[in-house]
Amino acid sequence: MNRESAILLTQQLLRRAASKRDSDPVDNGVWADLIEVGIWAQYHSAYPCLVKDAIPPYDSHRTWLLVRHAAQAIEESFTGKQNP
Repeated sequence: MNRESAILLTQQLLRRAASKRDSDPVDNGVWADLIEVGIWAQYHSAYPCLVKDAIPPYDSHRTWLLVRHAAQAIEESFTGKQNP
């Protein structure tokens, strides 16, 4: 993975999460992508401290709210900009 693909994956996760209701199930592929890009961002983003506490454990209860929150933190760790 490189920075551009990590940002693209994060943006895809954000768009997908925005289109889901929180009660909709989060599939394994989405969850795995979130964890993978989150771990990658902890080591390669400009602001890794923003990601550290935002990435849920792999075996935690999966919700789209968690996906949105974590993906937002990952995006901010790359850009340094907080989105409203």
